[in-house]
Amino acid sequence: MTARARAKKAKLLKADAYQKMLLMSVSEIGRMLGESEYRREITEFGRTMEGASLIEFATYRNLAAGLKDVLHYCNSDLREMVASYLGKWDAHNVKTVLRGRYASMQVEETEAQLIPAGSFSLEFLRKLMRVERVEDTLAGAIKAGLPLSWEAVESYMKTRRLSTLEDDIDKGHYRKLLQTASDEEAKMVFIAFVRREIDVRNLQTVLRLKTEGLQPQQELPYLVPGGLDFGMRSLRQLAELPAVEDMVNAIRTRRRYASAIQANGKYGRGWADIRLVAIGLDRMHATESQKLERLYPLSILPVLDYMLRKELEVKNIRIVARGKESGLSAEEIRSVLVI
Repeated sequence: MTARARAKKAKLLKADAYQKMLLMSVSEIGRMLGESEYRREITEFGRTMEGASLIEFATYRNLAAGLKDVLHYCNSDLREMVASYLGKWDAHNVKTVLRGRYASMQVEETEAQLIPAGSFSLEFLRKLMRVERVEDTLAGAIKAGLPLSWEAVESYMKTRRLSTLEDDIDKGHYRKLLQTASDEEAKMVFIAFVRREIDVRNLQTVLRLKTEGLQPQQELPYLVPGGLDFGMRSLRQLAELPAVEDMVNAIRTRRRYASAIQANGKYGRGWADIRLVAIGLDRMHATESQKLERLYPLSILPVLDYMLRKELEVKNIRIVARGKESGLSAEEIRSVLVI
């Protein structure tokens, strides 16, 4: 399986492919993808879609198919760990369905944002979208294995705050991940990867919440326990710092984070002002993933590293397509790519 993962990783787009895309129109990017690993999806959906919408839909479907293909070749403990990790897409999809209902979006609009790479099939997710009441949507998802507590559902029914459900889904997913794997060595490297992902998610969350003006005691319920470099105590200390600049500087004191986050940046009160910090954290996670993969070449890490990089590739393609369509400059788009 590690050999298959490395072969798949070798087919991912190289850095120079993004440089070429930055010089192309959206339609030219679509044609380029139609001659790549995205050929089947571009051809299939190109009959009814075009522009950035076609690229987004095709890349999402390709991502889902590629990740499920990885699971198909796994067995034993490896299959259990990969299936558990792919549960992130079940969480993503249920949250997407809920947001679509919350915003009164058309079913087609919501479906375009789904990535059926986990255990929930596209047909099952369509059923969730057609259910009349939100409570029935949640009950169906929980019955199918979504790690959402009934306490969170009851809290939502009282407050109608969607964030209550989303936070509980995320925490449940990572709690399940940290309990996966029976073999000790496999568990060690898998858990290290997961805990670093939790760090990245928590740091991005605490920075975003600080820009929104939340107080430390309000920020903590949004955070996921189990990080590798930043435990709940460290996150609480970060949240108590008075300004975003102080938080960024405190994060940079950790060696592996210093090179990923720009020093002396100007971080205002808006999320857009610190987006480069969030992107730097994603880049750091990808770099550390590759380092671990080289240290443990016959573990699950080459598989996880491929899945992470495939996800980043799709994200980058979508950023380029939407950026070009919105009239952003090549430099503006390049600054937010995770390469």
